[in-house]
Amino acid sequence: MKKKVSNILICVLAIVAIGCGIMAAGTIGGWFGGDEAATEEIAKTQVSEEAAGGHHDAEPGEEAEEHAVVKDEKNTGGSNGTCTITIKCSSVLKNMDKLSSGKAKYVPSNGIILSTSTIEFKEGENVYDILKRACSAAGIPMSARSSSMGIYVEGINGLFEFDCGGTSGWMYSVNGNTPNHSCSEHTVKNGDSIVWYYTCGK
Repeated sequence: MKKKVSNILICVLAIVAIGCGIMAAGTIGGWFGGDEAATEEIAKTQVSEEAAGGHHDAEPGEEAEEHAVVKDEKNTGGSNGTCTITIKCSSVLKNMDKLSSGKAKYVPSNGIILSTSTIEFKEGENVYDILKRACSAAGIPMSARSSSMGIYVEGINGLFEFDCGGTSGWMYSVNGNTPNHSCSEHTVKNGDSIVWYYTCGK
């Protein structure tokens, strides 16, 4: 009788152990798999490689002139305000030794990919909306992906994250301050000055 009870207990424990193992495996797979599945490319403007490296808006030492206002063609109700946007990769010029092979052609000689441009926007639009509109108007390729934290900009003008070191990539500032959240979570206000800049890290 004791032997039979022992065998039953062993079987029960084995079943519980197997069940726990399946649950643990499902949790790990769901975490990584779910995150990967949620990540998708959401924006990519296609231009030729020659065009991607051709945005030399000003000669070195010269101040870039402000571009004409970029209108929101989809907004038939009129503009709610304007902001400015600048895109630069000046830090790469100081770290050319770190730059990945074949990427030098995407770096303008003065580090300015898009000189200061004025963009019209409507209420509720965010920093990512402004970047997307500005890049589209100027023919600058831009790639981004969505994640649980919002939209992450991977590359602009052929320069992508990790192209100039292990901690390199694109960041943005608004009125001189660097927000600690996604560009898709930062609502634009009238008169805002947005700067996208490539950092090579430390």
